[in-house]
Amino acid sequence: MLAGVSLRIATEGYITTVLGRDISRLGRLVEENERILPLSVDYRDYPGLTQAINKLCDNGPVRLVVAWIHSTAPDALQAVVNVISFRQSDEWKLFHVLSSISQDPVVTAGLDLPELCEYHQVQLGYEVEGSSRRWLTDDEISDGIIGAIKSNQAYSVIGKRGAGTRDE
Repeated sequence: MLAGVSLRIATEGYITTVLGRDISRLGRLVEENERILPLSVDYRDYPGLTQAINKLCDNGPVRLVVAWIHSTAPDALQAVVNVISFRQSDEWKLFHVLSSISQDPVVTAGLDLPELCEYHQVQLGYEVEGSSRRWLTDDEISDGIIGAIKSNQAYSVIGKRGAGTRDE
């Protein structure tokens, strides 16, 4: 679902490392933009994730991380933060994408963040069509995350806030 974000960042001229589990999807991203470096890893595999982030840091300083990690891997984002923080002394930005199930913004989502990490939170919402609500499309998510990165606000919502179950 973050493929569009990765392609947009790479299209703007940045070397973009994409971590993902599906090698064929990663391959399609590389075919679309040669600035994308794929790293196949399951973020629920903490040793593998740590190794992948270390490999990423071998390529130079990390400036931006966009992370949407599901609740099946509650410690994965902290592992990413720890490795990057250990490996570099440059400032970097973390855009933490939260699913629409999250009702209220969380200041740092329980993360132990180093001083050099600028934390941003992006919460996915929903859209209203007629009298019903629907989940965001992949394009809406990508556009919203790119907008959040460009606006550089600490907290952003894509669409309407909430899980789409409350009255507006």
